[in-house]
Parts: sequence; structure tokens; C-alpha cells
Amino acid sequence: MILLTGSTGLLGSHVLYALLQKHERVVAMKRASSSIEGVREIFSYYTDDPEPLMQRIEWRHGDMLDKPSLLDALDGITIVINCAAIVSFDPKDRAQLIHNNVQGTRNLAEAIWKRRERSAERREERGENVPLLIHISSTSALGDGPGNDPTFLINENTPRDPNRVHSGYSESKYQSETLITNPSSLLSTLNSLRPNVVLNPGIILGPGQWDKGSSQLFVKAWEGMKFYTNGGTGYVDVRDLADIITLIVEKWNSDNVEKDSTLSRYHSSTMINQRYCVVGSNLFYRDFFNLASAAFNKPRPSIFAGKFLSGLAWRLDTLRARLTRTYPLITKETAESAQRISFYDASKIKTALGFEFRDIEETVEWVTKMFRKRREGSVENRE
Repeated sequence: MILLTGSTGLLGSHVLYALLQKHERVVAMKRASSSIEGVREIFSYYTDDPEPLMQRIEWRHGDMLDKPSLLDALDGITIVINCAAIVSFDPKDRAQLIHNNVQGTRNLAEAIWKRRERSAERREERGENVPLLIHISSTSALGDGPGNDPTFLINENTPRDPNRVHSGYSESKYQSETLITNPSSLLSTLNSLRPNVVLNPGIILGPGQWDKGSSQLFVKAWEGMKFYTNGGTGYVDVRDLADIITLIVEKWNSDNVEKDSTLSRYHSSTMINQRYCVVGSNLFYRDFFNLASAAFNKPRPSIFAGKFLSGLAWRLDTLRARLTRTYPLITKETAESAQRISFYDASKIKTALGFEFRDIEETVEWVTKMFRKRREGSVENRE
């Protein structure tokens, strides 16, 4: 049985839909106070009738910061997909962001271990698989390029620059990932006995939750983006990321069919205990907004924003967000990042799965069309 954390978030909702195309039932963890209406809306971007799919989800209450609830949610689970994380680039959230994301990952890892120990005898009797953890990290947890060279591609082995001040989100993702992958981490004993796959996606593009996260990029394009910078980064279609997760699940299940339950199965797949950069397209920010603006029939960005204008922009947007009690898109951290070129090499995941990413033009067309449908109050089938 599959357990998905972060199931009511943008990525989690799209992953839920993809999993339900292959599996009759999926367990989704959410806080007791979380609404599932966002999941229903995202399902409606794929199908006219999301209700039959919604009925096949087994909802379990759990909180990444509540250890007992995680143990309960893991009952009978053989694959855990961890999409849970707080996303913020507001410096005021830095300390809390790092604490919550790192502690949540630690709690989940320890809960998987405790659940495995508690049910080890039963698992041996039933011949069940040892749980696989698929952890969704971020390209921000990878290393650093020079920042001004579009020919330099960051991959899974690129080192992080110890002299660079990384965003709170980057630090939270890096530290969380280290708990799972680094042999010298505090969880090293657990790591040697637990299979995992770490995925490092770029900016995830997909429809839904328009008031926060990467979806705000399309809102900004709709409202009219006048400024551009010289920076650039990597993007991935949420459908591609969901498909990759589903393929890894299928590969793990296939590799472990009719095998014994000894620890040797941890390494039965060459994909296991690896990290993968997941980026479909590298694009300058100006080129991305050119695509989105054109899809909305809006003017393209035409004013270059250097460090001075970027500094002014993040201060004004932060003030606007405080006054309107919304999420700021432009913060000190995002303004600084917008001046850097960080392009990525996803050849490892392409080779491992024989996977081909969608063109970003197709992604932007899909998301902008769904944004228009949302504004019009109706969503049509786009599959």
C-alpha cells in the first residue's frame, strides 16, 4: 500500500491523480484541519468527474511534527512518498521553515524505522516488501554553479558553495535530504537499513493553488510582468514529476515481485539509494515570462531590473503582502536568486527510466489554459 504525505498540496494532489491511474487505492495523509477541496479542484483539471477518484483515496490524519500520528498513518504501508514541506522565501519565515521541514523529515524517517521494527515479524511471515521512501527534495538542495554561466549545468554531484548564503527553503531541503542520504548523518544506522530515492525537481509548474508557490508566476504574468532579470533556472511539468514518481513505484514493485524479504532486496533496483535531478527545461526568467505573457496575450517584460530595481521591487512587494495578508512573490531571497543563472542536468533520471520530459511550451499552454478556465468558473477535460 502507498502512503502519500503532503497530499493536499499542489504537487501532492497531482501525484495522487497519477497514482490513482495505476492503483485501485492510495493512502493520503493530511492534517485533520486540512481541506480536500483543493485536491478535488486539481482532479477536475484532468477529468469532468473527479468523484469516483476521490472515493478511492483512503484519508488518514497525520502531522509531520506529530510522531504518534505518523506511526498510525504508516500502518500496512510498503511505499512512502514524501511530498510534505513548507514552501516560503520570506526571510521572516526562515528559522521556522528550516525547523519544521527538517524535523518533519526526521520524524517521518524515524517513524518508518519504528514501524518496520514493530512489524518485522509479521512482514517476514507475509513476505512483504521493506518500505521504500521516495523523498521529494528540490534543485535548491543541489550544488551551486558560478551563477553567470548558462553553459554550466548543475547535477547530483555538484558541490554546494559553503560561502554562499542559501535561502531558508534551500537550507531546509538540503538538511532534510542529508538526514536521508548522508552516511554520517544522525540517521546513518537507519539509512543503512532503509531503501530510498531522492528526487530534486526544479520549479514545479502545474495548475492549482493560484495564491501561493510557483502558481503565482502565472498570476504575475496574467497581471502583467514589466521587469526582467538576467537570471535563469530549471523547470519541470508537474505531470512529468508525477509520472516519474509513479514509474519508480512501478519499478520497485516489479523488481521485488516474488523475492525473499531479506535486506538484500534493498539494492535490488539500481535506482535505489540514489538522488536524481528532475528538470525538464532550463530557461532564463525573461524567456519564461515571455512564454506565459504570450499565452495570456499580455505585453512581454521590457524593463531590465538590475540589483537596484530588484531590491526596490522586493521591498515594495513585501510591503504589499503585509498589507494584504498574502504571500509575497518577490522577496529578498527570490530577488537575489533572480540575478543568478542556475541551469541543471537531468540526464541521470532520463537514462534510469528512459524518460522524456514535455516541452515547456506545452506546459505553459496547459497551465495558462487551466488558469483561464478557473477564472471563468469552469474547468474542462484537458487529457
